Amino acid sequence: MSKAAASYDHVEFERESERLASLVWDAMGISSGDRVLFCGYGPDVAIVRRAAAEGAKITVIESRDELMKRYEDLEVTVLRGSTSAIPARDNSFEVAVANSYLHEIDPLFHANVIQELGRVAARVVVVEPMPPSDAIGKRIATLYSRAKRELGQFEYYQAPSYWRKLLSMSKSQIAEAVFAFAKTPPHEYLVDTLKLLLDTMKVEEAPQYYIDQLHELAAKPGAQLLPQGRLVLIGVAEKGGALPAKSMAALLSVGHGGPAAPAPAPDPPAPTPAASQEAVPPVVQPVSKAAPEPEMGESFAPQPEPAEASFGLPEDEAQPFGAPGIDQPPLGWHWEPPEESGPI
Repeated sequence: MSKAAASYDHVEFERESERLASLVWDAMGISSGDRVLFCGYGPDVAIVRRAAAEGAKITVIESRDELMKRYEDLEVTVLRGSTSAIPARDNSFEVAVANSYLHEIDPLFHANVIQELGRVAARVVVVEPMPPSDAIGKRIATLYSRAKRELGQFEYYQAPSYWRKLLSMSKSQIAEAVFAFAKTPPHEYLVDTLKLLLDTMKVEEAPQYYIDQLHELAAKPGAQLLPQGRLVLIGVAEKGGALPAKSMAALLSVGHGGPAAPAPAPDPPAPTPAASQEAVPPVVQPVSKAAPEPEMGESFAPQPEPAEASFGLPEDEAQPFGAPGIDQPPLGWHWEPPEESGPI
């Protein structure tokens, strides 16, 4: 396939971006009258606006005063608190949504937050960026993740199996789909993405080393960046767990047809009849109730003797993003999260 055939032009890319965004929205299955809880306003507040415009009864759990003030024009209920201890009764909502939220909080709280969402809502929707699959995307993600870590913040993209296992601890049936671009966008997408990232890092006063590295990537002529796909997982309880029709249609629109089908066992007995198998996407296999270990990247701290790395990962474990050849910064330090604080 030629390079031209493997790339979008500007018009195609805009059209595909809108199509994928629409599929992600449909997969959430939010309808008029639904009581919906959002984890913070998040980077994509347009989703909150759209849900409110759809006629859903929106509650946002938030603790940041500046964001509460910025979006006070939205006709939503603001619940001041933490997602690790949601101040709401069991089954207070039809839907709880973590939209591009979990990868930005301390991974030690992932299981706790997802269990809380499962407690207060009948249906839990997790939307997360996929780990980047192209070389430039991996390099950008690794640099940005390291910069965030030095600032005492988090930016770790996890594999679908990680989120699936966590969600299965509170909801017995899980449907999932990945909505991804099939081709690379024009070079301008890389330039615009890095400009936005660099502006953010300068405001956050990220270490100059990482800013310089990203500037070098932006200056590469003709370089292209494949946008990260969006993983959507929906967890429902076993009883009354039917998904909305538009949600099922969106999940089934992708190549793998929604959730992963169970692997057949060798020489199985007669199959147990399943209701409405053609209409409802199959659910994933049951998984262990033990919380999975998140991918955390490597530590910057010196390691004088063999010792456990940050959060218990072995020192020789590969980078989660797999980017080779990135030098260590001139000076770094190892940050440990507070033991008793929850995510903001």
